[in-house]
Amino acid sequence: MRIKWSRRIRLGCCGLVLGCCLIAASQASAAAPSQPATQPAIVSVDAFPADAKLAPELAAKFKAKLVTLNVTNMPALQAMTELAKVSGYTIKPAYDNVFSNGNRRPGNITISAVDQPFWSVFRDICVQGNISIYNNGGESDRTIRIAPGNYNGPSGMRGTVSIKGPFMFVPTYLERENSIHMASPNKVNRNIYVQSQMYVEPSATIAEMSYDPIVDEATDDHGNSMASDKLANRPTNMQQSRGIGSYCRMSMRYPTTNPGSHITTIKGHIAAMVAGGGGGTLEAPDPLNAAETTKTVAGRSITFHSLKKEGSRYVLELVMHRGDGDTQQFYRSFNAPLVCHLTDAKDEEATSYMMGGSGNGDSITRRFGFDAGANPPTKLVVDVPGGLQQIDIPFELANLPLP
Repeated sequence: MRIKWSRRIRLGCCGLVLGCCLIAASQASAAAPSQPATQPAIVSVDAFPADAKLAPELAAKFKAKLVTLNVTNMPALQAMTELAKVSGYTIKPAYDNVFSNGNRRPGNITISAVDQPFWSVFRDICVQGNISIYNNGGESDRTIRIAPGNYNGPSGMRGTVSIKGPFMFVPTYLERENSIHMASPNKVNRNIYVQSQMYVEPSATIAEMSYDPIVDEATDDHGNSMASDKLANRPTNMQQSRGIGSYCRMSMRYPTTNPGSHITTIKGHIAAMVAGGGGGTLEAPDPLNAAETTKTVAGRSITFHSLKKEGSRYVLELVMHRGDGDTQQFYRSFNAPLVCHLTDAKDEEATSYMMGGSGNGDSITRRFGFDAGANPPTKLVVDVPGGLQQIDIPFELANLPLP
């Protein structure tokens, strides 16, 4: 038998949740502030230090895209459109009419940013204009989706965030859990759990990412260490990385004596798998009419099976063959970040997204969708990565409240 109770804080919110009850930070009769104070972000252009053991092509791949944006008193949605232009990324509302409700309309913003990391500028627009990012890991394309900042709860963008290179780590929810196992009724186990989202710039592709971040260092304002030694060697618990957002949940120990009121610093990392060097391409001119073709690319046998139009989209099927390769590596190749470019005669590229697939012991069929444009496609190019390599994505946070 186990007894458990918890206290929770949602970042970006002024309240504290205890069990199932909401306790306001001020008296019930007092009006709550419309927006909580914004915490500073910890920002660096490079994700990894210069002495990191990464191949040069990987180190270069994981730098922040630097953007310049200067606007004055501009509607926030228009500023997002301008940011999409200068970055080359697709940024759009999560769904039609999500901003149509009067009390969800973003405000105007003023930004003067010169050669600043993309996520830093994006967050600034979100905070000023009351916008939040909507990607939650369920999407399969590289589109950045946005919604009102007060949609589905307060925006986590106002809390402290870590921006390192193309990675933005956003904690959204802190929970303190106290538990007693009845086999040791005099021992209370106290832990802190932090629900978070890791966002990746659309230009940086991750094949797999752990949902268990490792906390290397954590200290509260009373000098107590909160890093959990027993968690240092646990399995990485990889999840397929889809779209630009991935959910994760990190753990720390709550101080047993003289606990502070907030966590002054957290430094950690998240294990991820990325494509290494030695990749290649699979090409199919006139793909709507092209015959089935098999080619060995980056040591893998891949078949272009078909491209067909289904309603308002095109659907591509690729078949990956195991051959004599390692079985486990073959199955992991299902998560390999194939990037598909479908272009028309004007060299305009269709938006692509994954559509899942199926497989057996000998082959895996992967399906990709493309939004149909005004002109039919004339060329397909599939970027096939080399072998997968593990990297440790760093994050650093400061000044988190303790529940």
